[in-house]
Amino acid sequence: MQRRLLLAILSIPLLVISCEDNQQPVVKENIGTLVAATPSAPADGITVDLDEFSPVSFEWDGGSWDGFGFVAFDIIFDRAEGDFSKPIAAYYASSPADSVKTLSKDAFRDIFLAAANGTKVKKVDVKWVIRTKGGGKYLASSPRAISIKMTPEPDQFSTGDPMYIAGEGADEAGRKFGYFPLGRTIPSTYKDKDGVEYNYEIYTQLSGGKGIYFWAGETTGDRDWYFCPVAGTALNKHSTMVKSIKKDADSTAFTVPDDGVYRIRLNSTTNDVLVQKVTNNQFRLFSVNKNAGGSWAAHLNATLTYVSDGIWKAEDVEMRWGGDSFETRNSSYKFIITIGGSVQQYGYLDGTISAQAPSDKNIDDKYWAVIPVVNGAAASAWSLPLWLIDESDYVTKHGDVLLHFSLDDKDFYWHEIVEKP
Repeated sequence: MQRRLLLAILSIPLLVISCEDNQQPVVKENIGTLVAATPSAPADGITVDLDEFSPVSFEWDGGSWDGFGFVAFDIIFDRAEGDFSKPIAAYYASSPADSVKTLSKDAFRDIFLAAANGTKVKKVDVKWVIRTKGGGKYLASSPRAISIKMTPEPDQFSTGDPMYIAGEGADEAGRKFGYFPLGRTIPSTYKDKDGVEYNYEIYTQLSGGKGIYFWAGETTGDRDWYFCPVAGTALNKHSTMVKSIKKDADSTAFTVPDDGVYRIRLNSTTNDVLVQKVTNNQFRLFSVNKNAGGSWAAHLNATLTYVSDGIWKAEDVEMRWGGDSFETRNSSYKFIITIGGSVQQYGYLDGTISAQAPSDKNIDDKYWAVIPVVNGAAASAWSLPLWLIDESDYVTKHGDVLLHFSLDDKDFYWHEIVEKP
């Protein structure tokens, strides 16, 4: 009997525990009223320029929660077309008592990059709300718009990228430099008096005393990089070029002393730059002078005038001979150019003199290529085209001579002689 009573008593706590284990948890609802805050600043539709940034404060009025816990506020951003289901940024007030949050330039830059989503743009449009939180509930204010402007980070400049000239002093602003790869194969007749390698060159008209600069790259949607010689250096000697990404191009500008046509050479690897004025450009005819021991002598100099886009022209040049003293059959020509006070001859790229005067007007383009060459009448000269020679009766013919110091669709400078009727 005692053993049965003891077993009955021991079983009672077990039944109580079992009942408690089978009970379901009770969750009491957090009851309260949530009132959304109203934004008061900044105004709807403002623009923030990150290139000229001042901190922006976001302010709001009201907003409350009268249930269990405390109220909190944050500022939520989304793209202009978004619905805030996947916001691009959120910034939280430091404490429930705060009604203002100031965002830094870095914060706006993060918003800009998130809205741009990997594209290089100068402006993004976003919208923002003040979100009030309490008791696990959320209420958002009406959205306000904001535009953010920023010059995005450009792609790095790479040798070979197009480079252009610009500025108030660049009469042909927007022209592209010719690109000549460093280490390129050059003819044995190539002889440049400057003697220093360059990979960008342009002949162009400049105005004295007005700002000039070079630029490259458009990955930002505008000009990425600005280049100019270091201030205070002598431009007619090799000086150093600087590169910047300044918004104000005038701060990188340089000037030349006088109006005129200039040759500008750049080396994007060493940052050398050379700016020199072209003071004379002549088309010179040579022939063998029989009365002077068969020596070569010039018997015609025609001045070429700069037209535009790196092109010089001498109009209606008399392709005449030097009279009975000269062997007309051996007439040849070059271009004699004075650059930076030094005379540089430009001539034929192959051999001491062109092997044969062209008789076909459709001769290969390379025949007309122009390169710097050594001095000497017969050195790397062209023979006059046969269609300009009439040895039977010595009829004087005329032609326009054009010198193209611009690459256009070629990879070399070139010239042409256009017969006049």
